[in-house]
Amino acid sequence: MTRQLELRERLTLTYFLPVYIGVLLLLALFWPSNQPVTAGLIEIIQSPDILINDYMVTGGIKATFINAALVGLAGYVLLLVTRTTISGPTIAGVMTMTGFAMFGKNVFNIWPIMLGVYLYSLARKEHFRNYVIIAMFGTSLSPIVSQFAFGYGYGAITGIGMGVVIGFFIPGLVKHLIHNHQGYLLYNIGFTAGFVGTVVTSQMKGFGQQADLHLIWATEYSQPLAIVFSIYFASFILLGLILEPGCWRKMAQVMRYPGTLVTDFVDYVGLPVTLVNMGLVGLIGMAYILLVGGDVNGPTLGALFTIAGFGAFGKHPRNITPVMLGVYGGTLIKVFHASDPGPLLAGLFVTGIAPISGAFGPIVGLIAGYLHLSLVMHVGWLHGGLNLYNNGFAGGLVAIVIVATVRGFRGRED
Repeated sequence: MTRQLELRERLTLTYFLPVYIGVLLLLALFWPSNQPVTAGLIEIIQSPDILINDYMVTGGIKATFINAALVGLAGYVLLLVTRTTISGPTIAGVMTMTGFAMFGKNVFNIWPIMLGVYLYSLARKEHFRNYVIIAMFGTSLSPIVSQFAFGYGYGAITGIGMGVVIGFFIPGLVKHLIHNHQGYLLYNIGFTAGFVGTVVTSQMKGFGQQADLHLIWATEYSQPLAIVFSIYFASFILLGLILEPGCWRKMAQVMRYPGTLVTDFVDYVGLPVTLVNMGLVGLIGMAYILLVGGDVNGPTLGALFTIAGFGAFGKHPRNITPVMLGVYGGTLIKVFHASDPGPLLAGLFVTGIAPISGAFGPIVGLIAGYLHLSLVMHVGWLHGGLNLYNNGFAGGLVAIVIVATVRGFRGRED
């Protein structure tokens, strides 16, 4: 019986990602819309992807789902080709790529970044498998490709070249900068990308080129998307319970982990309860959107896919809730409204610093979330919107301050 269950888990681990990504293709096929798909995909590819560019407006909802599915499948195929083990980190990588393919990543701009990382592995004479996760998350800088190709008007060749160069330098920076936040930021590559985007933006401003932040934000699909994707994330829970009916009892074990890098729930507690956890955190994110009166659209779905993906890699209900409430509390006493695009995304993506509340307790988590809100609303101009993981950049800065302060009071320097 045990061996059969292990076989089912292995098969599920192999196939559940392409199956769930395939659901997006089905949604594109059956969604009631007359928007032309091919023209929509072309619009998505050719649009500068400076934050925030909701592909549901730019190319239509069908083209958005197709783009998200293709980008997600690209990440999954990359795992297969390199024979990379499917685990918590790789699940988070594929889910994040899929989610951000609804507002910034597309089938054109992801490849140069990943090629650059691959060339770095060749230069280091190491197997690309060691850098696959960096390649997937490194696509946070994909807007650089689109901006140089279509925003600045330098053409596709220049955009691709810039992406390759940027991708080549990401791995070295990632390994160095993780020491600054000590693993208390799950979006480590987003932190790195913030610095890279800042360097690129500042250099281009020196040549008189400026990419202004803009807001393209869908509002018309909220109700049907909320229903469809609530079912989508709830099915993760159902799948986990089918694999192991009593696995929900292990959630207490899951929530004992602070979530600091590297916390692979698939390895630590098994796939069934990991799926339950992924579904729960995805639904908590959805509940937050609905409770504050926000919109369910490309960017917020991107956040939900990221939260659910990291439900396999560090996030759980106990450590995400305090930081989310910290952001919401900030909107009650500051000039920001919880349902506005920036603060809404902050309330979701702040879960990247969930390990702070997991390690230091809910009060520190509330403070971290509160600080994160104002910081994330400020730092976007530094990188000019070229870093899709803007909350990762802000979260890294918050983590540095919080971790240093807490450890200082505790008399710990390690």
